[in-house]
Amino acid sequence: MPGHPEPQRLTELATEVGGLGRLARAAGEELLDSLVMVGDHGTQRVVDDAVDALVSALRGVDAECAELAYVLGSTGTRGEAGRAPSSAAGRAEDHAREAR
Repeated sequence: MPGHPEPQRLTELATEVGGLGRLARAAGEELLDSLVMVGDHGTQRVVDDAVDALVSALRGVDAECAELAYVLGSTGTRGEAGRAPSSAAGRAEDHAREAR
């Protein structure tokens, strides 16, 4: 299978997508940290359910971005290194490298 004509662009895109996922995760954490108590039990349940749904969606965005960043990064580095990381350890190393 031929490599991408510009693997560096895929690697850059992977970095940006990974950053988007981290921002989504941070937004979810910030939302949970700022959750207020409204007093009324019924209203509180509605607020809690809405916040839980939003935080769950943001975590989903983070997970999908991490997976997409891995795929894009692997495809981009395949042209440079000749192969993509194929194990969970390789993905963890890539993720740690991105975080630096």
